Formats: sequence, C-alpha cells, structure tokens
Amino acid sequence: MVEWLTDKVLVRLGRQEAPVVTADVDGPTYLVQGIYSNALGRPTVVKWMAVRDGGVTDDMVGVLRRAGVGPTMANSLHPHDLDALGAGIPGALRAAEDFLRRHRDAWDRALLGPIEEYKERLGDWEQPTLAGGHTKSQLADLADSLLTTGRPLLRVLAVLDPAAV
Repeated sequence: MVEWLTDKVLVRLGRQEAPVVTADVDGPTYLVQGIYSNALGRPTVVKWMAVRDGGVTDDMVGVLRRAGVGPTMANSLHPHDLDALGAGIPGALRAAEDFLRRHRDAWDRALLGPIEEYKERLGDWEQPTLAGGHTKSQLADLADSLLTTGRPLLRVLAVLDPAAV
C-alpha cells in the first residue's frame, strides 16, 4: 500500500505538492517519510510515519488500512480546506523530526555494532597498493562514514482528510 501511495505521489505531483486523500480519519493526518543518511549520502534509516495532532506513529501501513486507503478507492470529489491543511504541515514536520530524533540512538546502536566489529578485525592490517596504502586508519574512517549523520530529510507524501460534512 505504501509503495502504491509513493508511486502515485512521485508520478503525478511536482515539487512542494502532496495529494489530499479523503479517508476515514478523525482529522487531518499527514503521511511523512523520514530519512536519515550517512556521510556518504546513503540512507541509514527510512521511516514511514503518520502524524495527527502532534502524535506520530511509524505504522503508516496500519493507518492507511484503518483509513480505507487503497488502490481500489474512488475519488469522492469532496472539497478540502487546502489552506488549513497546508498550515498544518510545519507542525507535522516538527513532530516527525522530534520522533526521529527521540529514536535515533536506538537505530544508531544497531548500525554501530557491526561497524565496531569490523574495526576490531582490522587490527594493524595494511595493504600496499600502486596508488598508496590502505591503512587501518583509512578503512576505519571509511567504516565510520557509514554511521548516521546530520538531520533527517522529511517529505510529506500525502494528507488524509475526513470527508467534508
């Protein structure tokens, strides 16, 4: 379901746009993708979150199922207050970033274990090459560059909004 939603978002929308989906929710629910990357720019953590009234869950699939969102749903053509929904985006992004920040240490521990093991196995290893040597220090630095760094990239994928009454 998340792949379907992402495909819909990426194919049909431009920059700074996200679809509004009429769904079975109590209030506006912002679907947010959060990505932490390493020093090489590769993702280390990818979370699919749903944010409503400042509360965040990383069970986006469950939220979509409970809201009745899926590939067979019809466009109900209900009007939406786009200004109000847009005004809620900064708060939803702050809540998502706070959620990611609170859990980052646990995710980092999962990455750190294998990298520390690798660095211990390096010992005093040195491999001469024509371009110079790859020393333990250089390989350890490369291993460290695989750890999460910086702030997360956040992207609003869609907004679930209840049917207007």
